[in-house]
Amino acid sequence: MSRADIRFRRLLDRGFYPQELPPTFRTKNFGTSGSALLAINGLNSGYSGSTIFLDGSNFQGNHRTFGVINPVNYCLLSRHIADEWSEIAKFMRKSRSSLFQLKFPNSISEGGRSFEKVTFSSKLKHQQYLSSSYPVVLCLDINRFYGSIYTHSIPWAALGKAQAKARLSGPRQPQHWSEKLDRLAQYCNDRQTIGIPIGPDTSRIISEVILTGIDTDLTKSGSGISTTQFVHSIDDYEFGITYNNQLDIISVKFERSIRQFELRSNEYKKRVEDGRTAGMELWQHRFDYVSKLEGNSFIEALFSLIWEEKKRTPDANVVGYALRRFRKKIAHQLDRGQVLRHLQRLAFAAPHLISWIAPFFVGFKAGDDLDSAQKRLIRWSASESARRHDIVTLLWFLYLHLHFDLRIEMQLFRDCFDIDNPLVDLVLSHAKHNNLVQGAFSHMVSRYDSVKLNSASWIFLYEVERKSWNHSYKNGKIGTSYDDFGAYDTLRNGNVEFYDPSQFGLLSFNTDLTDADFDGHWQHEHEQRDHDWSDYDEDDEDWGGYI
Repeated sequence: MSRADIRFRRLLDRGFYPQELPPTFRTKNFGTSGSALLAINGLNSGYSGSTIFLDGSNFQGNHRTFGVINPVNYCLLSRHIADEWSEIAKFMRKSRSSLFQLKFPNSISEGGRSFEKVTFSSKLKHQQYLSSSYPVVLCLDINRFYGSIYTHSIPWAALGKAQAKARLSGPRQPQHWSEKLDRLAQYCNDRQTIGIPIGPDTSRIISEVILTGIDTDLTKSGSGISTTQFVHSIDDYEFGITYNNQLDIISVKFERSIRQFELRSNEYKKRVEDGRTAGMELWQHRFDYVSKLEGNSFIEALFSLIWEEKKRTPDANVVGYALRRFRKKIAHQLDRGQVLRHLQRLAFAAPHLISWIAPFFVGFKAGDDLDSAQKRLIRWSASESARRHDIVTLLWFLYLHLHFDLRIEMQLFRDCFDIDNPLVDLVLSHAKHNNLVQGAFSHMVSRYDSVKLNSASWIFLYEVERKSWNHSYKNGKIGTSYDDFGAYDTLRNGNVEFYDPSQFGLLSFNTDLTDADFDGHWQHEHEQRDHDWSDYDEDDEDWGGYI
C-alpha cells in the first residue's frame, strides 16, 4: 500500500467526525470502500453536497459550530490531500511558528486521529521560550477563524494573492494543488466560499495552509518580525515584545496580515502578559499531591481541587485533565456512591463536560439500575442541552438514554424534534427501534420526504434505510434519482456505516478503562501509574474549541 493510500485511509477511518461526538458516530468500512466510490464515472466532475452543522460547547461552555461533511465530498477532498501531501507539507514547513506540525503515521493501524498528536509539553516548551526571552508577551486571536475562512484564500496563501486571483479569473480547470483544494472545499458545502467546518481532519489541514500564508506575510523582509518571535496554536498567536511601543506596531501588522485573507482579529481576546503569567502557571502541578492520597481522602481532595482550579483557571480544561489523569484511580474506588455523587454534582453544574464524565457512569453502573437522581440528571441535562441548542451535549445524553435503556419522555422528544437536526433525528430513530420512544414518527420523518442524499439529511436517509429502521422512513432513496451517481448505493454495497449502534460499553470510549478497573478486584501493584502532567495529551482541548 502506498503512502498516499495510507493517508487516504486514515483520513476516512479516523478523521471524518469531530471527536467530540458520542462513540456511535464512527465510520466503519469507509476507508476500504473509498476507492470504489471514487471510481464512479463522472463523480469527480463536480459532486456538491451539504455539510451538517451543529452547535456544541467547548470545556468553557462556549458554543462552537462543528460540522460533518457529506461523505462523498469528504472522500474527494481526502483523496486530493493524500495525493498532494508532499507538496502541501512542503509548503506548510515554511512556517516555523505553528505548534501543530501535521504528520501522518506510516501505518493504518496506529491509533488516534489521522495524523500524529501534539502533547501539552511540546506546546509549553515553545510558550515558555517566549516568556523567558522577552519581557512581555502579546496574545492575539483571529475572530471566528473556521467560520470566516474564505476558500479562495487557500491559493492566496500558497501562490500569493495577486497570482492566485489572476489564475482564478481564467476560464480553466484548477491546475495547482491549492486551487483544487479551494474548489473541493467549496463543494463540501453547496459550493459556498465562506466557512469550513470545525471537526474534520481535513479542516485542520486547510487551516494550517492559510496560517502558513499569514506567518509568511508576518515575517516577510522588512516586517521587523522574526520567525522565532511568535508562536501560534491554530488561531491563537503569541508574540514576544521587547519594548512597549512594539505592542501597537505588531497588533497593526497582525491585523493587516490576516485581513489579506479576509479574516479579522478578536479584540476581546487581546491581552498582554509578562513573565509571571505567560505560559508559566503550571496549575497541573497542584494535582501532584492528590495522587499520594487513597480512598475517600483521595476523592474528596481531587474534586475539591477540581472545583477550585476550575474557578481559578477558567481558560484551562481542568476537568478533562483531572479525570483523564486519574481515570484508573477513580475507577478503582470501592465507595462508588461517593464518586458518583461528586460526578453527578459536576454534571448538573456543567452538563457540557459529560464526555469526560460518561465513562465513569458507564463503568460504575455496569449491571445496576440507575437511581432516581441519576435518571433525573440524564433527563434534565438532555432537556437543558436542547433548550440551549447545544446539540453535541444533547447527543451525549441521548446516548446515555440508549445505554441505560432510559425512556425518552414526550417533552424531550418534542424538544429534540424542534431542533431539526439529522444527527439528533437519527439517534431518536435508534431509540424508537429500541422501544424507548412512544408514539409515531410520521410527523418527524415527513420533513425528509423531498430531500436528496447530497443534502444535510444524508446521514438520516442513508442509515435508517441501510439498517431497515422502517419505523422511521419507509421510502428508500439509495440508488434512485435522489442518489446522484449512485454514490450511496456504492457505499451501501461496501457495507459502509456512519452510525454504529454496537458502540456501547467502556471499550467504545477513547480511554483505556475496562470493566476490570471497576470490579474491585484490581491490585495496587498492577495499578497504572498516574500520568505526569507533561505527558498529558491536549489534543482534546484544541478540538474542543478553536478559541
